[in-house]
Amino acid sequence: MKRNYFDRVKIIYLAQKDGDIYYKYFTRFISAPITAILTYTRITPNMATLAMFFFGILGGFLFSLGEAHYYILGGISFILLIVSDTVDGELARYNNISSSFGDYLDRLAHYVTNTCMILGLGIGIYNNYPDILIFYLTTIVLVFYLFDDVSRDLVISCGLAEDVTSRKREKENLSVVKGSKLRKCIAYTASNTAFMHLIIIIAILDILYVDYFNSNYKLLITYLYVIYFSLATIVKVLFRIPLIVSLKNK
Repeated sequence: MKRNYFDRVKIIYLAQKDGDIYYKYFTRFISAPITAILTYTRITPNMATLAMFFFGILGGFLFSLGEAHYYILGGISFILLIVSDTVDGELARYNNISSSFGDYLDRLAHYVTNTCMILGLGIGIYNNYPDILIFYLTTIVLVFYLFDDVSRDLVISCGLAEDVTSRKREKENLSVVKGSKLRKCIAYTASNTAFMHLIIIIAILDILYVDYFNSNYKLLITYLYVIYFSLATIVKVLFRIPLIVSLKNK
């Protein structure tokens, strides 16, 4: 029996999985209608994943330009990346198709786009404050960021996970935000997903700040937020390392 568009949207909504606060109250309401449209086409989940590369590279480039309106556009680009990431999973579940290559492509997209985001931020700051120290600090943050992302994936690929079939469940087991409202607050404001959403609001506040106070310190709020995000990234890894080390006895 052929389903109409609204039936497809409803089925996709019902099949959606749990996610963070941004997914729960924002992303899934955008992704489901898009996924429903794509079910009428020959677009595959892997094609949706490929869109992540485009939006991530574009977002990193926009960040690298180092202007408030480019941070807004870059944030929008990364939100479209998140939507694409959600759509590929919804499309795969609706069509009941999955593949190891699709999982591989998804992880590769995250590694590439996360790297583009960090590099773009570093280059953007350097364009306004040309100091070689900016590149050193960007490299440090990037290493910590990739360590955190890759280390959790290796838990599964190296057989250390309790459930090798669920990367998401194992990442939850290695979560560093459990049992602390402060840690949850940091996760809601300094995770990569949070950053991609909040940087838009932060950049808008910077524009209003400069216009209202006639300040010469443009991007002050944005750069303070980038520093906060960078410090949270490093601290998060320091808390995660003991959890990963504890797996050696499994």
